[in-house]
Amino acid sequence: MSAPSIFRPNLESDSPWQSRWISLEGPDARDFLHRLTTARAHAMNPGDGTLACFLNAQGKIRAVFTLWCLEENHFGLEVPAGADGRFHNELLAAIDQYTFAEKMTLSDIPGEKLACAWIFPDAAGDATAGLGTQAHAEEIRLNRHGTRDFGRPWLSVWGRPERLRQWLEREYPGARIAQSEELNSWRVRSCRPWVGAEITDAVTPLDIGIPDSVAENKGCYPGQEVIEKIAALGSPARRLVLAASQGGATPVPGQKLHSLSDGAPMELGEVTSSASSEFLAIVRKTHAREGAEFKLPSGDIARVTRVAPYLESGPEGSA
Repeated sequence: MSAPSIFRPNLESDSPWQSRWISLEGPDARDFLHRLTTARAHAMNPGDGTLACFLNAQGKIRAVFTLWCLEENHFGLEVPAGADGRFHNELLAAIDQYTFAEKMTLSDIPGEKLACAWIFPDAAGDATAGLGTQAHAEEIRLNRHGTRDFGRPWLSVWGRPERLRQWLEREYPGARIAQSEELNSWRVRSCRPWVGAEITDAVTPLDIGIPDSVAENKGCYPGQEVIEKIAALGSPARRLVLAASQGGATPVPGQKLHSLSDGAPMELGEVTSSASSEFLAIVRKTHAREGAEFKLPSGDIARVTRVAPYLESGPEGSA
């Protein structure tokens, strides 16, 4: 059995894994989050968690976050901020835009006061399949994220910097330090998007395979009509896929994928992330199927090995 791994997402200011914590507390916090995000906040009980988004009127992502119900009227928003912090800033802007006379208090806690660590346990039994949060002893909060993001269970742990350091040293004395390249490889092979790569303000949650961020059959929220229209039509026009270069080339994010036709090749998609010869790409839905092939700029042929889901209850790869 391998030793657990620990990763500190905020140690480097330009890290794409930067994570921030925002607290929203007050008698109107639950209703505000239910009305204006993709989460069904009214149904959340203390300890529950869900992936959620703020969308614009066109259904495109403004910000994505994990919403944690800490107490009846107290919520924590765990935000993947990205290397430039843009998604953290956009989330704050969205909350400010829609706040009028609500009785609630927002706390944007700076990193020097609240530190974070990601733990990848040595056994699947150390993390539940679903999301959940709990207040641990010694002012530590532990959040279980399940396996979707990295293909293995992981937990995020938050606390005051010195207290968190002491807790990690005591609870995980033999842990190895995970590297950024490892995390990228794990999440690429899990066909899971990340901010700044697949998650941008040009896509909807259904384009990039995070239907778990959109609660089905809930009340109105900005962008809802677009999301429901996409679902009613059967599929978004673009889909996220995992593919592999058959010749071993390492694709570069931003490279275009083309058809294999002998005539003028048709552009079919774009590489968004890579991990050696495997890569993620957003492609036309006609080619979002296992076995579909593309031509890379290097001349290598790439083949789709996995298609991200676009509906939580639908089959992977359904068109």
